[in-house]
Amino acid sequence: MLEAILQPVIEVALQLAGYLTGYVVVPAFTLGSVLVEPDRKKEVVMPLGGRVRRRKDGVYIMDAELASLCGLAFWLVVGACVYGYYHFD
Repeated sequence: MLEAILQPVIEVALQLAGYLTGYVVVPAFTLGSVLVEPDRKKEVVMPLGGRVRRRKDGVYIMDAELASLCGLAFWLVVGACVYGYYHFD
């Protein structure tokens, strides 16, 4: 019963943390050439249209799910670096 309650809460928390991290990290690493939806112009990537779409001004828009995955991957890399730093001292 506890698993039925905690699993959705943890899943939403991880998705949100990944999205917020991706929303900051993706434009920072790409120097602003890739933005995460919704961007300032409120454009969204349509389903079945690909994960990344190019605007007329040359800026790419990444969908929210891929940005969430990038954000979680960022934290995995940070965690692995911290583990490696303290473990192999």
